Amino acid sequence: WKSDNSLLPETLLRLGEGRDNQSNRLIVCVIVGLMQDHKDYRVMQRFGVEALSKLAEAGLVFHGLIAASNHVIPSTVHVMQQDTSDTAIQERGCFLLSKLAEDFDCSEAIVVARGIPAVLAAVQNHYYCVDVQRHGCETLANLFESCPSCCFCIANAGAIPAVENAMRRHLSDLGVQESGCRILYSLALESESWKYQILQTSSVSSIREARSRFPYSPYIQQAALVIL
Repeated sequence: WKSDNSLLPETLLRLGEGRDNQSNRLIVCVIVGLMQDHKDYRVMQRFGVEALSKLAEAGLVFHGLIAASNHVIPSTVHVMQQDTSDTAIQERGCFLLSKLAEDFDCSEAIVVARGIPAVLAAVQNHYYCVDVQRHGCETLANLFESCPSCCFCIANAGAIPAVENAMRRHLSDLGVQESGCRILYSLALESESWKYQILQTSSVSSIREARSRFPYSPYIQQAALVIL
């Protein structure tokens, strides 16, 4: 592999389609090692993130393994920071981080790796892509739930205007609306100051619209009760 980089991307994608847990644990280690060995090979980074996200899509996240590796999360964030204009990379990176953020140890690692600014940058720069908005907001919402102390990092990084913009632009997408409401709900509960900031934005009208469109979503209804 190292002697012929042209084979690496396709190989990684095929590795990411595995289904056996034991094999996939090894695959994660191989993928991360290759990404680390080829940091300057942008195609490798792109397909490495895609391969890891394929594993996550199949429900094979291995939170414990990834948290202990000290490489997966920094590598993913590095990929996102390296090519901020590539929508596909940002979408896959946000998706992978959203799954990893379900775990406390992984959430802490995301914060340390400066994953929050990377996710918010993706949400702000790719406002037209509903998948980036959905997965980006889901990452922040999951961080709140698995690691409540992350709230200060999320709020101070500019989450409120980013979420406001995502909800306003994608009113018909349930995923964006639910994750956005989860974030705003957590911020409003945590601080009266943050709740006041939310009330000064168009998030209020977005929450009202979401409440009307999705009356059976507990996340949206809960946020409406606390904020409106």
